[in-house]
Amino acid sequence: MAQSNPNGQANTFADVSLALTDILDEVYQQESKTAMWTPNPALVRGFQNSKTGQIATIVTSGLGNYDQAKGYPVGNASLTFEDYTLTHDRGVQYLIDQVDVMQSANLPIASAVLAEFSRSQLVPEIDAARISAVVARAQTDATNRVKADYTPDKATMLTTILDALEVIGDATGADSGVNILINRKYAAMLKGSTEVTRTKNIESNAAVINNKVVDINDNPVSYVPSARMYSAFDFKAGTTSPTDSGFAKSSSAVEVVALLTAPDTAQGIVAHQVTKIIPPELVQNADGSLINFRVYHDCLVPKYKIPGIYAILAPAGDRGTEAVQTASVMASVVERSTASTSTTRTTKKKTTS
Repeated sequence: MAQSNPNGQANTFADVSLALTDILDEVYQQESKTAMWTPNPALVRGFQNSKTGQIATIVTSGLGNYDQAKGYPVGNASLTFEDYTLTHDRGVQYLIDQVDVMQSANLPIASAVLAEFSRSQLVPEIDAARISAVVARAQTDATNRVKADYTPDKATMLTTILDALEVIGDATGADSGVNILINRKYAAMLKGSTEVTRTKNIESNAAVINNKVVDINDNPVSYVPSARMYSAFDFKAGTTSPTDSGFAKSSSAVEVVALLTAPDTAQGIVAHQVTKIIPPELVQNADGSLINFRVYHDCLVPKYKIPGIYAILAPAGDRGTEAVQTASVMASVVERSTASTSTTRTTKKKTTS
């Protein structure tokens, strides 16, 4: 049965599923703070076929003296693959009621729901999972990849980040391209740092003040919502009710002030992602369409890449406020889509983990 896709053209449900997947991808690329953590496909294998895959480790020996009679000194180069297991298999199901569709004058509710889901649920959870995974890797390594118990301050924050850049540069040789994630809660401290001298420049009689810090010595800076910047999270099962879904920081979590990663260190792997649309005529227990979404992912840091990460953590006693992401916001999507009608219905939701 032909339906209207998010752009209004008549199409099959398979085409609608593809269009909605494109919406998810577009929102993810715009909103995610860890989208740059993509793995090198030449060094990653097997994750598409099972929950355990492999990441390559390359080790080479150094130079020796060339001998005019004997020629080149013999070296060694080895390529080995280490097993890693993905830990996040997440999913959700939404019911788009047919009456909601009618009352919204056939507005593209499915696309609105998925766009809001991606912005407010999917992106924050994936970012949180990746950031906490990289921090955990830094905490368990013996090479001191963490500055703990740091209290952010305008007088020291820039120097603390510069010191972290030096640690990474000394270990990896990276002089630029290190991704710097800053907890947005402390963005004003960096932007208002007392460690730099500022000048006020007003052009064309326009009083525009710009104190953005988007780059530190050719290393890009991104500001991450504070709810995603913790060392550990609990990912809810979603089996009892819609409010028992999403993620929340763990009781033992420490706030992350900043996280630095050299190029190609954090490997954000999405082994499987699928969006399915089930049309009303195939849904037997309800009058509406079903949207099924599943993503199987993780973030891994190979052992030989650990020197390229560095975490700056707040004092252990400073847990911050409880940060919880749930699916309750989804009801407002349909309410906004059907605001012009006399009766408003909400989107039903089931979750799986």
